[in-house]
Amino acid sequence: MKRILKHTAFWIGVFVFYTCMNCDNSLFAVRATYLVGTIPFFMAVYYMLQYLLIPNLLSKGRHLAFGISVAIWTSLLVLAYQGIQVFLLDVFFYPEVEFEFINVTLALGAIVRLYTPALVIIAVKAHFDRLAEKERLHALQQERVSTELKYLKAQLNPHFLFNTLNNLYSYVLTNSPKAPDMILRLSEILDYALYKSQEPSVPLSQEIKLIDNYLELEKIRYGDRLVVQFYKPTRAINNPITPLLLLSVVENAFKHGAGSGVERPKIKISLKEDQEQISFKVWNNKLDHPIPRSNDDYKEGIGLFNIKRQLELIYPDRHEVKIKEGSHFFELALRINTLSHAG
Repeated sequence: MKRILKHTAFWIGVFVFYTCMNCDNSLFAVRATYLVGTIPFFMAVYYMLQYLLIPNLLSKGRHLAFGISVAIWTSLLVLAYQGIQVFLLDVFFYPEVEFEFINVTLALGAIVRLYTPALVIIAVKAHFDRLAEKERLHALQQERVSTELKYLKAQLNPHFLFNTLNNLYSYVLTNSPKAPDMILRLSEILDYALYKSQEPSVPLSQEIKLIDNYLELEKIRYGDRLVVQFYKPTRAINNPITPLLLLSVVENAFKHGAGSGVERPKIKISLKEDQEQISFKVWNNKLDHPIPRSNDDYKEGIGLFNIKRQLELIYPDRHEVKIKEGSHFFELALRINTLSHAG
């Protein structure tokens, strides 16, 4: 119904426009009557092109058939159009004048008049269709990026949570005084992962607190054999950062450092920020020849790929990753330009 009303309003507008154009009061009735017989031809041209010839021939690459169909349709239309116009003028207004039924010059003028409204409508509609398609593709791209980010974030914590819950279970069974602190820190991590991670960005201080909780749980897990150093900014500027990104770097270090069988694992973390960027560096020691574990084989390289992919999606052309690897260590240095990051 809405489409019918829009089309009706448009054709009324065309009628009024052509009636009033170059017409004084003495010729208004002539012009209006003339157009009564003309508007149906305007409509016929448009609807034939838009709903029959273009979708069924031109859009399918049948250009010759389209051209022939347009030529035949136009010839028939112009003959009918000139016949109607001659009839109206001869019967109602100028019976004393003898009009030519077939006139090449008038026929060419009729073609221009008949096709002008249709071509204008089709061009405008094509323009808005392109804009709508562009917007649709943009929305699909945004949805794809959003879905991919959710998928990437979903990979961050399962292994860590599994180990933490196992440790918590053993501490609860033995009534260990460490259990309450573990529960508190784990609940804060889960709250962050489930809720705050859905935000496009969070203040850096929240990500720092998340890393602190994570490190404390890992210290409980590994005990005195784990050495962790975390250097944080003394004065927080609180640049925006996408949630869980920095934690994924730390998790990667634990996985390939502490989790790879190193007798005395060491993790060094350095975080700096200024008004425009965040610099984050994580160093871990490792075995010369890590012992392969069959249940983790499928995860090989996923952590680092995950980090790089998130950076590509969230900070395109605004980040830098540098990796240094020696026989006994692995270091990942990350720099993010946060100046233009929309929170």
